[in-house]
Amino acid sequence: MSQQRTTLIDTTLVRIETNLIRRRAGQKTAQLYRVTTGEGCYFAARADMDREDFDRIEALQPGTRVRVCVFERRGRRHIAWIRSSGRSIAPYDVLGQRQANFKLLPISLGILAVCLGAMGIPVALIAVLAIFVGIISFLGCLVAIGGFIDSLNPIRVEAQERWQGEPYRFVVEGEDR
Repeated sequence: MSQQRTTLIDTTLVRIETNLIRRRAGQKTAQLYRVTTGEGCYFAARADMDREDFDRIEALQPGTRVRVCVFERRGRRHIAWIRSSGRSIAPYDVLGQRQANFKLLPISLGILAVCLGAMGIPVALIAVLAIFVGIISFLGCLVAIGGFIDSLNPIRVEAQERWQGEPYRFVVEGEDR
């Protein structure tokens, strides 16, 4: 049996803070939320969660009972997804992204093959357009391959599987249904 990389925690939210990390002399910022619970401090990053749901973390209220899927990476505890009785913040959809990459790669390779064939035509305008489209389709191939590599991340796959295995609505024990 494989080692589990994520953990489910039923806890109460204590505080949610926005934490901006500045990189390289303030040129770029990465938005993180520092989520403090009764069990400790965790970080919610945009790359680990669904992009649309990520901005709704601030709507969670302190004192709310939640189920949180957490994992540890590089010594920092991250949140993969959060589910409360009234709100759900989904994980990054690694399985959906894999399907999109399965569609993108053959299309990009086909366009690249057509462009390489069109470069042999002696008309200069067609050759220039073929080179331009060939470069774009090559970049599409790289994006698809990068997405495949990213979808091999076992933490993301496990978090997605746990999300799909959870009931639609989180019910706190002892609460009226």
